[in-house]
Amino acid sequence: MKNMIAKGLVTLMLASGLVAAATIPASAHTPSHTVDCTVLTVDLVKYAKKVPAQDAVPAIPGQDYIAPTFETQANPDYVEARTETIEHEAVFETEYKFVHKFYPFINKVKWSTNPNWNADDNENSLGWRSTDETRETEVEAAWTEIIEHEAIGDPTIEVMTDPGQEAIETVPGVDAIPAKANTIVVTIDGVIVEDTTFGKKFSADYPFANSYTAHDWSIVVTAWDDSKYDYNVSGTTTPCIPEQPADELVITEWVETGYECDSTVSNWARTVSTTPYIFIEGEWVEGETEVVDETQTRGLTKEELEANACPKVAEELPTVPVAKADTLPYTGGGDIVGAWWLALLPIGGALMLAARKFARA
Repeated sequence: MKNMIAKGLVTLMLASGLVAAATIPASAHTPSHTVDCTVLTVDLVKYAKKVPAQDAVPAIPGQDYIAPTFETQANPDYVEARTETIEHEAVFETEYKFVHKFYPFINKVKWSTNPNWNADDNENSLGWRSTDETRETEVEAAWTEIIEHEAIGDPTIEVMTDPGQEAIETVPGVDAIPAKANTIVVTIDGVIVEDTTFGKKFSADYPFANSYTAHDWSIVVTAWDDSKYDYNVSGTTTPCIPEQPADELVITEWVETGYECDSTVSNWARTVSTTPYIFIEGEWVEGETEVVDETQTRGLTKEELEANACPKVAEELPTVPVAKADTLPYTGGGDIVGAWWLALLPIGGALMLAARKFARA
């Protein structure tokens, strides 16, 4: 009995844990991940479930067979065979005497075992009366009964003096079995951000601290049931690019630069400075400023056109007749002064025109 119980306990323990670990069905392991400039996402499904650790089961030693020993002893329950004699006495019954009521004139006698035979409700008793006389009548003679009893049991019995012992096979022990679980290690920029175990599924998001810079990442998944289901991937993110700021524009006011005489338009000018933004090391910074000079013209009004007419120097100068040298009278130094005046007259007109132009500008 002890052997059977021991075997049953070990069998139950094996069936509940150790054997279960060996019979876990294969699963369709499905690892996946997504990554962009902001977050790394891991999604693992259909992996083998966790198996808890099993304690060691010690061996149960067996024992050799030892035969029991017996001793012959008198059977206390033995009953010897015997003959039983029973004397049965004779059986008598009492009878009651009844006579006719006209007895002895009518000599009729009746014996009955019923002491009330002459009762009024007995139609056979009409005319009879009891005499109170009784007699004992033998109805069964005395006899002797002989019974033969057989012996019960055996005179002696075998009594066990030593039960010995049954043969018990040694039940081998079972070593402890560590827990079984899948593991995942996630690393971002050389720092482990996840190191844990999981069962049938696992999912998590790992946001990047700065989405505008590149990040090195890796995922290492180890499946406990078979290395062919391991999942090792790594990479480097492409930084997010923030919205580019608008170019900075600095535009001066239009300034009139003047116009020539007889011109029909006025010249205007301004400066346009454009500073673009360029993306360097995860941020937008100001680039080189480009300066462009812009010009435009405006038509002159009627009044401006009339005032802007260039002077006609040749028409305005008076015609001075020049006498031939041989016909001019000699006046001494006065001839020399007159000649210089004629020479300077065109130069003076030009200077007046320049002065007028400068004043308008």
